[in-house]
Order: sequence, then C-alpha cells, then structure tokens
Amino acid sequence: MHHEEHNFCTIVSFMPIQLFEVKSGVIPPAYLIPASEGDEKPGILWVRPASFFTYIDADRGSLRSVALSDQVAKAICDDFASSQLGIDENSRPGVTWFPGKLEAEEVLAAYPKEIAQVLDLHYNWYRAICFIADNDWNRYHHHNSVSDIQRKAGTALGLSSLEHEWLSISSAQGQTRCPACKSPLHPDAIVCGACKCIVDAERYKKLSFAKEEPWLTQQRAPLSQPS
Repeated sequence: MHHEEHNFCTIVSFMPIQLFEVKSGVIPPAYLIPASEGDEKPGILWVRPASFFTYIDADRGSLRSVALSDQVAKAICDDFASSQLGIDENSRPGVTWFPGKLEAEEVLAAYPKEIAQVLDLHYNWYRAICFIADNDWNRYHHHNSVSDIQRKAGTALGLSSLEHEWLSISSAQGQTRCPACKSPLHPDAIVCGACKCIVDAERYKKLSFAKEEPWLTQQRAPLSQPS
C-alpha cells in the first residue's frame, strides 16, 4: 500500500439508496455515499482525515485538531446506523468501513468473512424494518407510515405484495379506496370488505355463489305475531 493510501479509509455501503451524512463543525462537513447496485457491487466512499477547531479563550482563539480517517469513517457508519429503526446486536444496516483506499472488488476479495457478517446483519435489519412496516400498515393503512427503504427491503427479501400490501404502489399511495366508505381496498377487490359496496360490477356478475336451501330460508323467516 502506498504511503498516501494510509491516509484513507474506505466506507462500504450495501444500502440501495445513496446516503448523505453531515458532520457539523468538521471539515469537510458532508459525505455522500453512493447507492449499492447489489451485494457484489456496494457503494464506495474514500474518506481522508478531517479537521475541526476547539475554542480555547479570547486570547488564544481556537485550536485546530485532526480526526484520523478511521475515526471519521467509524463516526459516519455508527451515526447512520444509530439513526435507523430496528437495530440491535443482530440487526444493523450494511454500512461499514475498512482501512486503505480500496475499490469494491478489492474489498470483497480482501475481507470475505467480514463482508458476509455485514450482509447477515444487513438482511436481519431488512427483516426487522419490514416487520415494523407490517405493523404500521395494519395500524394506519397509510402510505406515509412506510418508508421507501422499507419497500426496497421488502423487494430485496422477495416479499409478496398480496401478503404485504404496503409493497404495492397503488396501495401504498392510497389510490385504491372504496367509493362509498373510502376504506382502503386491495387492488383486486370486487366487494368492499368494510361496507360491502360492489366496486367492480362487471367482475361481480361473473361470480357464482352457493344457492340457499329452502329449509334455510324458511328457518330465517320472521315468526308471525300471535293473534
């Protein structure tokens, strides 16, 4: 490794969206991490040492200090992870760092065990935030209760939109609602489950239902009043 490369650390992101991290009071103050294009092509950002100033007093002013590249990289990864839902010791977004200035292919080749551990935690985190999305959707049934990253996580896990309505664009955006009671509808609904309004008359005509037996109709008939 060249001497210049000792000044770098490489942030590796398996997030399907680009990340923008701001570190106030630090120079440089902002870091943009590219989105991952899959487990074999993570987003890469090279980080150098950063500087910051500490105020001492009116006579001496501020003292310039330096944060090493590994300190900067660790702070970026840890701060992002700690801001997310669903994290614990077994569940964490796939954003990590390694020493040196490395390309994606070099990271995967040099640290296969570490990358495997990162991906295990990453997909556990995907499952955790999708579980949260299920609960929030069932409670609120509103597109704002589910984030884009939760939908991307569900897609990455191969979840079905029939079982997880929040994955469906039409359901997620609240575009399908009953014309009578305004309750949210499944995209394939024929009858509203809330008020029983027929929302697709043509398809409803094609349905067939079991016929009632005469004795059942008679059993439900109201009793005559005594004279």
